[in-house]
Amino acid sequence: MPHEKVKDLTLKISKEMPINYDVETDYLYQRGEIRGMEKERYNSKVNFITNLLLMTDFDDAKIGLTADIDLDFVRELRAKLSEKPKE
Repeated sequence: MPHEKVKDLTLKISKEMPINYDVETDYLYQRGEIRGMEKERYNSKVNFITNLLLMTDFDDAKIGLTADIDLDFVRELRAKLSEKPKE
């Protein structure tokens, strides 16, 4: 596969380079890591709100206050959940 050849060549060249660079200290790498954490927090919050919608009789306003999220977001999520066919 061409991708494997490029990957192998990149690893070989980087090992032979006289300069070592810790990519984890790179600003752009760290920004990407932060975005990944933000995505995890977002997914976690969506799961929490989904559980509140499905497992409680809370109204949208109470869920918004409980989850510290905008009421419109709760309403949009409720609408999406009502569109999904029940399994």
